[in-house]
Amino acid sequence: MKRIGWLITVVLGLSLFYPWATHLVNRWIQLQPVQLVEEPTPVSPTVLSPSGTVENIPVKPDIENPSDPNVIFPQPRKDVKRPSIPKPKSIPPKPQPPSAATYVLEIPALGIKRAVYEGASPANLRRGPSHMLESAPYGETGICLIAGHRTTYGAPFRYVDRLAPGDLILIRNQKITYEYIVQDQRVVDANYKTDFQSETQELHLSTCHPPHSAKKRLLIRCRLRQSF
Repeated sequence: MKRIGWLITVVLGLSLFYPWATHLVNRWIQLQPVQLVEEPTPVSPTVLSPSGTVENIPVKPDIENPSDPNVIFPQPRKDVKRPSIPKPKSIPPKPQPPSAATYVLEIPALGIKRAVYEGASPANLRRGPSHMLESAPYGETGICLIAGHRTTYGAPFRYVDRLAPGDLILIRNQKITYEYIVQDQRVVDANYKTDFQSETQELHLSTCHPPHSAKKRLLIRCRLRQSF
């Protein structure tokens, strides 16, 4: 019973002493000088470089002066494979259809009567004799040239080497007829070129020479006699 009485006495004593002790502690704190704490400086974020070292990244990099050697601008990554953009496929031009025949070539001495196509393209030459567009028009001053195959695609000029001076050659359509007279023959190299200039109205028939060979060209040279 004595211990219980002693414990009660101690508890009551502490309850009476606690308010007085708390007052003393608060009074002591109020008498201490006040110290101002500075605001911490913002710390730049850090990253680990591939080597494992810490590198600082500026919070606001100075990019106002591009010439500053300390400023490093972002560069594209070379280790990233980017898909290549395929180049657009070029669309080949559509082949032009052969031109329609506008004139007829007649050589009475050889029994030839064939349509003449405008433009000595391979497609036209496969169809028949063709007028070279770079040459002079029919009946006008200059050299008008008509080319034709000698052994293939119907061989329209197979026997033009048999033509003799004075033979008649006619170029006609529904409106006009040009009458040429054979003057002579001439063999030239395959790469022979002419500017088609002449002071007279001439017609040249051109084909391969000799037959079954393209080493040379045979030219039948004619001169305009009249048109009607």
